[in-house]
Amino acid sequence: MNKTVNTALGPISVEAMGKTLVHEHFWFTYAGWYGNTLYVNDRKEMVKIGVDLVERVRAFGVNTICDPTGLDCGRMPDVLKEIADITGFNIIFSTGYSYEAEGGAAYFRWKNAIGQGYDELFELYMTEITEGVGRTGPKPGFIKVGTSLNKITPYEEMNLRVAAHVSRETGVPIASHTEEGTMGPDIAKFLISEGADPKKIVLYHMCGNSDVKYHKRCLSQGVWSSFDRFGVQGFVGCPMDEDRSTMFMGLIGTGYIDQLLMSQDMVNLWLGKPPAWPQPMIDSLANWSSTHIFERIIPAMQSAGLTDAQVDKILIENPKKLFS
Repeated sequence: MNKTVNTALGPISVEAMGKTLVHEHFWFTYAGWYGNTLYVNDRKEMVKIGVDLVERVRAFGVNTICDPTGLDCGRMPDVLKEIADITGFNIIFSTGYSYEAEGGAAYFRWKNAIGQGYDELFELYMTEITEGVGRTGPKPGFIKVGTSLNKITPYEEMNLRVAAHVSRETGVPIASHTEEGTMGPDIAKFLISEGADPKKIVLYHMCGNSDVKYHKRCLSQGVWSSFDRFGVQGFVGCPMDEDRSTMFMGLIGTGYIDQLLMSQDMVNLWLGKPPAWPQPMIDSLANWSSTHIFERIIPAMQSAGLTDAQVDKILIENPKKLFS
């Protein structure tokens, strides 16, 4: 059994992870952002924002953040390493690409069309995990993949297959974006059929789905379910926090606490030109932050019966098991 996990500062014992947020973005953007040369992000400002984030979550006892920013969505391990150097904080970042509509799929879709996509992706993920980014940089601690709304495209299937095979060989977890909480059972079934260990599979954004039978079809396969968009309400398939909290507590009550994870999917900096949100979105995102679950969600759940031991199970023990 692996007892260490790769971080931006090198491997650490899983026991050192402590309280962990499994899905937060120090920064994020969409493929193509780098083409707008009028807006180039300042590294010093990025580091400052990252250090501020660490200090905010550290005030709530958080020791580790998992950042699943894809290679096509602004991943910068060297900047994460600088933040970790300054703070001594555990940052577990990923290798991997986002789902087709959100990411930069054209290159590997082309390679897949000429029969070379799988081999090149496999080489990339394996090399980063075992040798480091750029062969001299820090090593990713997990693989990020994703699927589209209500379907898995051929490109996404290739990426899932590569992730399953690399995870099987290295032991690192796979974290899959689910668009609006769809395709979870299919993702789990496919990854497991390709040899991935269900205990190493995380389904992100499951709080986007309000069908309890759907959740049980996923969880019955032994995978992890991540409720990680608390604070994002009323759009991109996200229900209100009260509704997702009710579902979360219901799954705990029916015996699934050993497979549940929690986070906020907060983007602390949008790379490129900052978005100008319309007022309805500003209102919907009023509580979106990387401390929202500690300030509002967990206290509300505790008022409904969630215990301190259960909180520790979700935020400490479950992430540790995932990376063990």
